[in-house]
Amino acid sequence: MRCVIVLNGEKTYGFKFLKDDYVVSCDAAYSFLKEMGVEPNVILGDFDSLGFVPENAIVYPVEKDMTDGELAVEYIKDKNFDEVAFICFGGKRDDHFLGNLSLLVKCSRYCDRCYGVTAFSKITYIGEGPHKFFTGKGKTVSLFTFDSCVIGSGKGFGYPYEDTRLKCDSTLGISNVTTEEEVFLSVSEGSAFFIENHKQI
Repeated sequence: MRCVIVLNGEKTYGFKFLKDDYVVSCDAAYSFLKEMGVEPNVILGDFDSLGFVPENAIVYPVEKDMTDGELAVEYIKDKNFDEVAFICFGGKRDDHFLGNLSLLVKCSRYCDRCYGVTAFSKITYIGEGPHKFFTGKGKTVSLFTFDSCVIGSGKGFGYPYEDTRLKCDSTLGISNVTTEEEVFLSVSEGSAFFIENHKQI
C-alpha cells in the first residue's frame, strides 16, 4: 500500500492519486487537496500556514523541533507502507526543499521505496543494493549525494557507471541520459538521490 504525504510546496497538479492511497495532509496542503477533490486520511500540523484548524486535525505547537513533514514521517513510521510518496515536495523555499530531502533519508528507515515529486522532477533516495527505474528512454537524469557514494554498476545510461564514486564536492552525476526504457543502478557504498527530470506535471 502507498502512503502519499502532501507537503506545502509548489503544487504538483499532475500527480495521480490511487484509490487505496493513504493520504496525509501537512498544514496548508489541506487546501491543495480540497482543490483536487481528495479527502485525506489524516490532517496534521501546526496550521500556521493554513490559518485555521480543520475538523479532526492533529494539532502540534508552532514552536517545535520538527517540520510538519517530519511529523508526518513520525506519524506513519509504524504503519508498514510499501511505498511513500511526498508530493508538493519543492518547498517554495530552498531551505525547506533541502529539509524535504532529509525526509526521504529518514523515511527510508521505515519504507523500502521513498520519493518526492516536485513540479519538475521525481527524486528517489537510494541506499546500498540494486535499484530499478522505469524512466523511459531519452530522459535526463541525475545522481547526487550529501556525502560520498559508490555506484558499483549502472545499465541503461549514456554515461556509464562502473565503480563510480560520487562526492558532495563534485557535479559528476549531473545530467546523464537514459538509453533504455528501464534503467538499473547498484549502490555498493553510501547513498544518493536519483533525480528523474520532467516537464511540469
